[in-house]
Amino acid sequence: MKTLTSAFLVILLAAATLAQTTFTLPEMSDAQKHRLAYNYCYNNIITGIKFAKSQGLTVEEYAKFCGEQFKNNETSYTQFVNSFLCAWVSLAENPEILSQTENKIVISAKHVYPYLENVGTLWNVSFKELIT
Repeated sequence: MKTLTSAFLVILLAAATLAQTTFTLPEMSDAQKHRLAYNYCYNNIITGIKFAKSQGLTVEEYAKFCGEQFKNNETSYTQFVNSFLCAWVSLAENPEILSQTENKIVISAKHVYPYLENVGTLWNVSFKELIT
């Protein structure tokens, strides 16, 4: 009986080992890497908004919370703004600074995640909520 059980286990383990898919790393151009990172970034923002809404927070409260996380006492306002301007240059088409004061900057950007703009909502988050 022990031999039969042992043989069964060996066959089962061998079958499980052979059934596993072998993965390889894809070769990607820099443009493909940028597009994938771009999509992951927006999808992470949308996931965060969805989670905040599930916790009873408004999009504005979530945005303020995120802003507070990104700034710290060692980061100047100039560094903070420049960091986000770099992000917008990477994530949107033709961002431009509309106005700025000592404590506020207003930008405009076109084609902010066109996929969501076209489908309207993703994971129960609307394009308008993303823009907010």
